[in-house]
Amino acid sequence: MAVTKPIRPKLSERDRVRRTTILALRCLTNIAFYRSGVGKLTDASQQEFYRVANSNNFDIAVLEWFKVFGERNGEHHWRNIFSIDPFSEYLLSSLKISQGEFSNYINEVATYRNTFIAHLDDSYIMNIPNLDTMHQCMIFLLNQMHNKNTYKMHLSPNLISCPEKNYDRLLELGEQIYNNILYAN
Repeated sequence: MAVTKPIRPKLSERDRVRRTTILALRCLTNIAFYRSGVGKLTDASQQEFYRVANSNNFDIAVLEWFKVFGERNGEHHWRNIFSIDPFSEYLLSSLKISQGEFSNYINEVATYRNTFIAHLDDSYIMNIPNLDTMHQCMIFLLNQMHNKNTYKMHLSPNLISCPEKNYDRLLELGEQIYNNILYAN
């Protein structure tokens, strides 16, 4: 028996912008939590759980970033919200890289996502994407969303208007949690 997919209506512009913003915020949250825990735990009794949790933060950041910057035909890609030329030009300028370098980065993230997150192919070499670029992309996107008045999309204005401040708050929160675990005994 063939399985048919239900036909979903196209997202309204409001919903698409809102969901893309949520993806950007989730990406930044996961980057902050990943960075706050890298290399912190050495107690073998806790190490496995937190290593897996920390790795999952990295992987979710990759997945969320890719939906917004890597899946050109995806519903949440930035091209569905902004006109291509100015956004792309300003993004590359803020990242201080060329279009070719950014395309290479997208391919690097796609390879990591496809080979080690989605499929766990038979490759033995894992090239982990640079989180700084992901982080900068999402900060740029959220700043552009704020400029486009997307804070009116029923999201907390502080999350959109101050993405770097929000990221710093999340990084500090993650560090507090890891420190509580480390020094609880």
